Amino acid sequence: MKDYPIIKVAFLFIAGIILNKYLSSYHYLFLVLTLAIVSLFLMVTLFDNKNKIRYLLNIIIFIALIGTGYAAESISKINKENFPLNTDYIENAKAYGKISNIELNKRKGILFEICTDSIVYNNHISKIRANILCRLNDNSKQRLDSVYALICPGNMIGIEGYYSKGRDRRNPGEFDYNNYLNSNGISGVLTSYSINHFDLINQNKDRTKSLIFSIRKNLNKSISSLFEEQTAALVKGLLLADRSEIDQKAKVDFINSGVMHVLAVSGLHVGFLAFIFIFLFGRLNIYIGSILTIAGLFLFMVITGMPASVVRAVVMFNTVIISLLTNRGNNINNSLALAALSILLFSPNELFNPGFQLSFASVFSIGAIYPYFRDKIKTLRIRFNFIKHILLWISVTLSAQIGTFPFIIVYFNKLSIISFFANIIVIPAIGIIVGISFFTLAINIIAPFVASISAITNNITSSLIFEFVKFTGGLQYSFLWVRNFTIIDSIIFYLFVIILIYAINKMSNFISKMILVILVLTNIMVFCTLGHKDLLSKNLLNVYSIDVGQGDAFLIKFPNGKTAIIDAGFASIDFDNGEKIIDPILGQFGIKKIDYAFISHFDIDHYGGIVSLIENKRIDKIFIPEINPSINKELKFRQFLIQNKIQLEYYTKKSMIVGNSKIYILNDIQKLDAKAKTSNNRSAIIKIIYGKTSILFTGDIDKNGEKYYTRRYGKFLNSDILKISHHGSSFCSSEEFLRQVEPKISLISVGIKNKFGHPSREVLDRLEKHRSRILRTDKCGGILLKSDGQEFTQVEWKS
Repeated sequence: MKDYPIIKVAFLFIAGIILNKYLSSYHYLFLVLTLAIVSLFLMVTLFDNKNKIRYLLNIIIFIALIGTGYAAESISKINKENFPLNTDYIENAKAYGKISNIELNKRKGILFEICTDSIVYNNHISKIRANILCRLNDNSKQRLDSVYALICPGNMIGIEGYYSKGRDRRNPGEFDYNNYLNSNGISGVLTSYSINHFDLINQNKDRTKSLIFSIRKNLNKSISSLFEEQTAALVKGLLLADRSEIDQKAKVDFINSGVMHVLAVSGLHVGFLAFIFIFLFGRLNIYIGSILTIAGLFLFMVITGMPASVVRAVVMFNTVIISLLTNRGNNINNSLALAALSILLFSPNELFNPGFQLSFASVFSIGAIYPYFRDKIKTLRIRFNFIKHILLWISVTLSAQIGTFPFIIVYFNKLSIISFFANIIVIPAIGIIVGISFFTLAINIIAPFVASISAITNNITSSLIFEFVKFTGGLQYSFLWVRNFTIIDSIIFYLFVIILIYAINKMSNFISKMILVILVLTNIMVFCTLGHKDLLSKNLLNVYSIDVGQGDAFLIKFPNGKTAIIDAGFASIDFDNGEKIIDPILGQFGIKKIDYAFISHFDIDHYGGIVSLIENKRIDKIFIPEINPSINKELKFRQFLIQNKIQLEYYTKKSMIVGNSKIYILNDIQKLDAKAKTSNNRSAIIKIIYGKTSILFTGDIDKNGEKYYTRRYGKFLNSDILKISHHGSSFCSSEEFLRQVEPKISLISVGIKNKFGHPSREVLDRLEKHRSRILRTDKCGGILLKSDGQEFTQVEWKS
């Protein structure tokens, strides 16, 4: 076998990055490692004086390559953007700077990055150089479109709005958006809600970036005009690496079917494009055709915004083309190593990007495993080429899935059972859609009528794909939840796969091979679950206060395994807590369906997130307040529940036994006096008792509502934990009410530095007077409490 030094270089460089990532606080360990290697060299030279120069050179190169990777990661940390101010939030900040990048037009507003030269806040000007992600929204889409048409990279602008850090990991399973922004060189997010707060200071342009943006913008416009909405969203994802318009429910179906990877522009799409170029330029001189293909692939890479997966694929394909032109041998892993180095030299942190890992794992696995399948298929001596090609295609798909299996579980917590079958159908179909899309966009320039016919074909193909994925992803057993799968588990998985491949080649008996496969799979399942511990304990009452910002959401798991949710936070066009926060938490906790959902009342910060949970079939039964026929949003919500066939029950005074816990619904709205009959006082009042412990949920009731329930229930309100009403508003948590409840712990679900000033100092003082321990989501993030029937204890889930 030929020696490919680039593979060794890449391996050592990556080792240096990993050492810095996980041992950066222990620089002495790197020094110890270096000294150990040098000592080993000295010991070897004692026995082999003849080759000591060669050993010396090898050891110097070895250390230098690891050191280079280590240094590259250190430099990237220095360049990593952090929030430049000594506060996490500024309500009225104005940033001045140059536009560095503009994203394609979004329904939700204009998204762009600026490199600031100053930020004005609290009547103070700070000369700050930072990269900021800006969101410009406005009630008028027409005004937004006029701004979008005007701006270009290089323009100097001023923009005023709400400036904050990105949201960090506030709940189990939640994506750390702040870390993601920082690793991409962005310090924070500035959100403006009116174009009146946007000033275009000058129209200087960055010619190169403006040209690329112009091409992307025109392609985006052409795709929107040629294809139906659903198809256009898919084509933009496939050709422009912009998946923002693909429906979230469709994305969930793609994940459940195990075909989410086709939505990310990667080697699959670059391969389709390379095939098209080879077909178009095949009749030209081989050198001219190859140069045009290489140039076309590089242009595609630039137009997509240069995601790691596309850079990797383009470098790999171009390496293969150059190797063929120069009559040099080519090795897929050598090309892969070169592609990795090309990316990591400039951006070492890409190594920890899920897209990078999935992309490289897929290709590496094909290179390592597919040859085995290919050779076995050859030995079958199949007479029909059609069947042979199908088997080879299945082998490629299976090889890629074996390589990406651990990463998919780590990042999505799902193991798709249907994935293998779905990929066989979806991948070729995606190739057809990519080919038709390129043809449609090209022919539209000279023959719009032909383009319209081609677009109809693509619409039909796309529709069939979405329906197929919806069907496969919606099957009852299309996937399994896999929780707490870690990088260590991934290493164990790969070790067993290597053992399997090595051992199976040594065996000739089919039965022996099958026994080996079963044993290896069993060992993977056993070893990958050792040491795993569920956050929500069995045989205990688990109460988790979800951090949904300024809103309420509480997840409860009863000792018998039944689950409930009380409220689900807000949802808006910009952010849906049900989709972005609660759904991933359910996956992390291994909860497929909520048995009982309770909506305290119809304020958007309480019921908004439940809509997406219902759409994703996460809710079995729901309790809501009696509908007010004069309020349109309540009527619409009831109709939505009926359409989705959700079991519905209205609040009345009652009790329910769930395992050995008891739920008391204390509502008796009809007996509230006129003064207390407000929307907030229609909130569900729920008490849960387990053993000698209890917790009281109060929605948003105010002092008048508290007065009514205090008179009606008195000491029965006494509870270990009180969910403080209305996020700690000064109009709630009266002294009389607190004297009856006497909570040992007070839970306050509230947004960080919210505009309402919640919780009020007045309420906090009253709680402190009652010696109640105060736990706030704005300070703690999500809060996990467990009861064994004797007392509640707080669990630090982050550790």
